[in-house]
Amino acid sequence: MTDKETIRAISEASKEIAKTTGKAFELAASFGQFLHRVVGEPVEVASSTFLTDPLKEYKVRRLHRLQIRTEEILSSKAIHETLSVSPKLANRIFEQASIEDTDEIHDFYAKLLSESMIPGGEDVDIRFISAVREFTPECARMVKYIYQNRYGGQDHTLGEKEIEKRFDEESWRPFRRSEFVREGFDVSHADYLVRLGILEYPHGPVANPEVVSRQRHPEIEVVFRVPPDNTDRDTFDVADFGRKLISALESP
Repeated sequence: MTDKETIRAISEASKEIAKTTGKAFELAASFGQFLHRVVGEPVEVASSTFLTDPLKEYKVRRLHRLQIRTEEILSSKAIHETLSVSPKLANRIFEQASIEDTDEIHDFYAKLLSESMIPGGEDVDIRFISAVREFTPECARMVKYIYQNRYGGQDHTLGEKEIEKRFDEESWRPFRRSEFVREGFDVSHADYLVRLGILEYPHGPVANPEVVSRQRHPEIEVVFRVPPDNTDRDTFDVADFGRKLISALESP
């Protein structure tokens, strides 16, 4: 089944909920109209393979929440004309949002969906969905903190205008492990964000590589050298992928 067929199947599957509760029918009908707005074409199909499990009503309710939050974001920005979202991207967002039970992370899916619908909005890389899927609530809090403190950090002597003059989008500051501890974070989640490619450890300059082996030949000595591990694991830089993802999740 293609992504477009899967999205159409969502609408049809939603109607099945009407067999159990009238409220679910209302949610399904509302979400069906929202799907039409998102993908830019009528949504109708004769059969369904999506949401046909014991959690189908729960999933419809989470998708309805996604609809409400997305429409709130679009309304807050006075966006009336929206772009159609590619079925592949929309399907990934719907699948993950339908099973995400933490509202703070669920809101990230609404932000990504709304940004992909806004003309001139933040670029939404489909890899963002895979990263958010792996978030813990602590990761979500840490991402918000990083965005809010990406320029000035603890330097409260700088006003917003001065900060904007001193820093640009490409020069987000590093974060120290001790800072995350001081702010009450479980710092192991910063290491987890490194594994997700959002943060990275900076590398110091390579100097005096260690000689690991020597091989003598009749006319020449071959020396194999390996640079020492100068990785600074007490400091976290925001990776390029991380800046793009966090901007898409947290930008006003």
